[in-house]
Parts: sequence; structure tokens; C-alpha cells
Amino acid sequence: MSDLSLTSPSLKHELLATLKLAGPLVVAFMGYQTISLVDTFAAGRVGVETLAAVSLGGALYWAITIFPLGVLIGLDPLISQALGRGDERSAWSDCERGLGLALALSAFTLPLLYLLSQPGLPWSTPGTSVSAELLAYTLGRMWSVPALLLHTCLRCFLQAHERTKPILLGTLFANLLNLPLSLYLGGGDRLLVSLGLSPWGWLDVGFGAWGVGLASSVVSSAEVLFLYVITTRLYQKAPRPSHRGWGELFKVGAPIGGSMLSEGGVFSISTLLVSAWSPVVIGAHNVTLQLASYTFILSLGVSNATSVRVGRAVGVLDWRRARLAAVAGLGLSVGIMSLSATTFALKGEALASLISQDTEVISLAGSLLVIAAAFQLFDGAQVVMAAALRGAGFTSTPLWSALVSHWGVGLPLAFALSFWVGLGVHGLWWGLCGGLMCASMLMTTRFHQLSKRALEGERSGVTAERAPGLGEQLKVEGS
Repeated sequence: MSDLSLTSPSLKHELLATLKLAGPLVVAFMGYQTISLVDTFAAGRVGVETLAAVSLGGALYWAITIFPLGVLIGLDPLISQALGRGDERSAWSDCERGLGLALALSAFTLPLLYLLSQPGLPWSTPGTSVSAELLAYTLGRMWSVPALLLHTCLRCFLQAHERTKPILLGTLFANLLNLPLSLYLGGGDRLLVSLGLSPWGWLDVGFGAWGVGLASSVVSSAEVLFLYVITTRLYQKAPRPSHRGWGELFKVGAPIGGSMLSEGGVFSISTLLVSAWSPVVIGAHNVTLQLASYTFILSLGVSNATSVRVGRAVGVLDWRRARLAAVAGLGLSVGIMSLSATTFALKGEALASLISQDTEVISLAGSLLVIAAAFQLFDGAQVVMAAALRGAGFTSTPLWSALVSHWGVGLPLAFALSFWVGLGVHGLWWGLCGGLMCASMLMTTRFHQLSKRALEGERSGVTAERAPGLGEQLKVEGS
């Protein structure tokens, strides 16, 4: 994207606009992460078996919901492009269809989650009471699946309008409610007393893992109800008739879900590989992954803002502004992740000591965080460029990029460095870093190629008279 000056007023405007939109989204995403941490905190205070069940249940929950979640993120380009061309009724119509699809996907996801939580499966530790606790946690938390998917639709709609305050308020409300509810439903008055708090007088011992899961379901449902009321009061108009149904939304969103599942699958396999090593290695790997995941949230907020800015520009076929938005998002993300990378490289052991008290775990995690410093830079780049492609309507590019990078490069490299070269867990992390490096390069190059082609067509008048719908961008990608 050499045709864009890094000192141009237009780019400065995009940087400020992206930063203004990304800030509340970053706080909101950190709030989502905090809900999971609160579940872990509450379960740990109830008992070791409850903690193990909640940890396993949380991993299973996200593994099952990541694909339908990605499908609904397909609303990003549809709504952003509609708003870019001033068609708010079509944007609301697409949101309503997304809400319907969210309920339909929930009908498939709920029984799948229930079945995969049954005792006797490899990850459910058969023969121990953790199996029963895992199923209990799932029975409590599974009802948050519809809320999670509905929330995704409403978030896409609100952030496309650049109205992030309701999202932020909903997250803050959910977190304020979740902590006391998780503690009380999980451990009851006995847990409150053990923490030095006053008993409420309703429950003596709580419901264990089921109570912790139920608290998440209640909180998630309350949050999505809040967002729905706010959204409909602010924006609901008579829907404009649309030719798009669930099939069209699924066609747009399925590649996004596939790319998220592809990347998440590699990280899940890496965790399974580590579980066969010593407890110190397992602990260090999990500490490093938790820290890397938390800083990744910063880039995730920037990526969602970038998707909106690119989509709104593409909605009026302003490809120069779309490219500016992508450059602004990339610069912000890499800049932010450079700061976290420097912190990881210089203060890795100090950060690890905030999570673990074991000196061996802290030492190993410190060395892994040096690798994660490079990991952060490429992760920040690839997530923003995937969002830029998504906003422009090129939804299949992130999918094949993820497949090539993570499954064709990252995972084989991790195996080779870990076992053949003998680098162990360090080799595993270098392999993951290699996959993200490949993904960031592929998606940056592809966005440049596709947007340059569209910009040249715009300048020559080829696309100026066409309706700026998503279908035109998909045709460009396929050519």
C-alpha cells in the first residue's frame, strides 16, 4: 500500500476514528474475558474438582461455539456496507435475520455441547467425580449459548453504527453481576463467610459447578436483553424487504467461522500436546497462553473497529478510504502489540509471577514469553488484516490463509521443532509463531492485491455504476 502517505491528514483522521471506536470495544472484550476468569476464581474457591470441571467445561464451551460465533460475525460486512451507503433499513433487516439464525444455530449447538459433556469421553476424566461436575457445569452454562450468539448479532449492529457505549455498559453490568452471583450460586453462604463477607441467608453450600455455570447463563441473558432493548429503541425501523435469508448469511459467515475454528483448533492441539509433558511445562504453557490471550484482546478491539471502517468505505465504493482504514488499523495494532512484546521480552518472569508461585513455572514461562514477544506482533497483524478483508467482503481469504498458515506451516513446524529438533515446548511456540507470521503476510498481501484491483476499477469507472453490495466484492475475490 505504498500509495498511502503515513503523514497524510486522511490517514491521521482514520487513525483517530479507529482508535475512538476501538477503545470501548477493547474494554468490552476484556469484560468478556473477565467473566471466564471470575468463573475460574469462584470454582477454585469451591473446590479442586469444581475448578477442574469448570476449566474443562470452559474449553469445551468455546470449542463448540466458535464456529457458529464466526458465522454470525459475517454480519460485519453486510451491516457496515449497508450503513456506508446510507441504507439503515437494510442494515436492521440483516440484523433481524442474524438474530433468527442465532436461535437456529443454538438449537444445534445446545445438544452437541450436552452430548460432548457426558462422562466416559476422553476429556471428561471418566471414573472421577470431575466427570459429574463437568456435566453439571455444562447443564448450568449451556443456556448462555443463545445469549452469546444473539449478543454477537447486536454487537455487530451497534459497532457498525459506531455506537459502542451500550456494548461497554452491558459488559460492565454483566461483570458487576457475575462476581457475586458466581460466588453465591457456586458456594453459598459458607463461601461468602470464608471470604470474610456477610451471608445472604438463602443458600448454605451452593450448587458447585452447576451454580457457577448457571450464573454465567443468567448474566449473559441479562446482558443480551439489555442490548436488545437499547438497540431496538435507538434504531428499529420498518425492515426493508431483502432477498437475503439465512442461507445467504450462512454463506457469508461460514468462511469466517471456519477460519476461527482453524486457528483455534491448532491452539487446542498445542495444549493437548503439552498435557503429555510435565506439570511444570503444562503450567508454564498455560501461563504464557493466558498472558498472550489477554494482550491479544487489545488487537481484537482494533480489528473490529477496522472491519467497521473498511466496510463503511466499501459500502460507497471508496476503496482509497478502505485502504487507509486498513493501514490505520494495522499500524495501531502492531504499535500496541510492540509495547506488549517489549514488556514480555523484558519483564516475562515478573508477569508470570502474577499468575503462578512456582519458581520453575515462572522461569520457563519467562523464556516462553520471549518467544511470545514475536508471537504478539504477527498475531496483531493477522487479526486486523483478517478484519479488513472481512469488512471489504472478502470472507474466504482468511479461511484459506488460516488453513495454509496454521495447518500447513505452523503445526508441522511445531511438531518438527518440538520432537525432531528436540526443542520441546519452546519449539512448539516457535511453530505457532511461524504459522501466525505466514498468516499475517498472506492476508496483508491479499488485501493489498484485491483492494488495489478494486481501486483501479473504481478509477476507471468499471464499478462506479454498480450497486455496492457484498456480492460484487465476492465476485472480485473469485476472479
